Amino acid sequence: MEKEADYFSFFGIEPSFELDLNQLSARYRELQKVMHPDRFAAASERERALSMQKASMINDAFQTLKNPLSRAKYLLQLNGHALDDENNTVMAPDFLMTQMDLHDQLGAIKQANDPWMAVADFQSSISQHEQALYVQFQQQIGTQQWSDAADSVRRLQFYNKLLHEAEAIEAQLD
Repeated sequence: MEKEADYFSFFGIEPSFELDLNQLSARYRELQKVMHPDRFAAASERERALSMQKASMINDAFQTLKNPLSRAKYLLQLNGHALDDENNTVMAPDFLMTQMDLHDQLGAIKQANDPWMAVADFQSSISQHEQALYVQFQQQIGTQQWSDAADSVRRLQFYNKLLHEAEAIEAQLD
């Protein structure tokens, strides 16, 4: 990846999974002030187009870096280990069993005696799994265990999807 396309460099921060989100947000606002297209309303068409392009990149970079899952995927990509989700769906058999079990738990929430408590417990459990995987991912990239880190991110994607499904069930309970 080209140096100028590196989102971390663009924001002036070291590539790392652990980020100061307040610093990231502050830098985002600074860059937006400088590059916002409204500031280039009287400029040439080329300058306006460049401003729009830079503003778009600032937004893309910020959205990628502020979200832990997208930041993890981006770090893998920066280090030459893109997930290639469409072609690499192999997961360990024990995790496939975990997926089936969690899907069964999710499906049973609406029939629970207290579906509100069941969905809250499910979300809490999934969030704990996610946090443990984020810690594991950070350790793996720190020791450059890229294939293990990619596996952790695939698992994180599954947990993230489950959380969204649980939120949808929660919305249906209203």
